[in-house]
Amino acid sequence: MIRFARRCFIQQMKTCKKIGAWANSPIRPALWLNIVDNQKNSQFITPAIVDRDPVTVAIGTEGALPVLVRAINADLEQRLPAQIGVLARIAKSFRKNVNALPMSRAQRRF
Repeated sequence: MIRFARRCFIQQMKTCKKIGAWANSPIRPALWLNIVDNQKNSQFITPAIVDRDPVTVAIGTEGALPVLVRAINADLEQRLPAQIGVLARIAKSFRKNVNALPMSRAQRRF
């Protein structure tokens, strides 16, 4: 459970019989509930994440096609090398030098 802005976010990995009754209980208005693969009883959706810090890719279909999201996620996990985050940090270290260049063709190529 994560507390945020006086709301509680609860994410359940599996649906159970008690969730439906609990979601409709009087305390429900103060809670946001996410049940994986159960959009009907969920109040929010979380995307799939591919994390190669600081590079992050979020994949979502607003709950329409979870199977497609899983396939895209698996493909990106395989295609994006673990070292892409290191490459992004190295590129960031050149930002100051690039910003010092005049707006020219050389800067765009850099």
